[in-house]
Amino acid sequence: MNNTNKMFRIIAFALIFILSAAVCFGQTLNNAEDLKKYLNSQPANSPNNPINITMTINDPMLRSVVSAINSAGK
Repeated sequence: MNNTNKMFRIIAFALIFILSAAVCFGQTLNNAEDLKKYLNSQPANSPNNPINITMTINDPMLRSVVSAINSAGK
């Protein structure tokens, strides 16, 4: 496995962990497009105003979810 794949998997697992931790407090979404719309409607993420999201994703969705998060810039 090359370094790019390793880094992508590490980011993916971290993302899944963070999104799973938000289960009690956040918004539940079903796909990357809904995630992107939700993030774009939110103010900037900060320690005093965190964006919490719960999402179950699978391998085929992973790239689109990461892309939605990166494009939102939050």
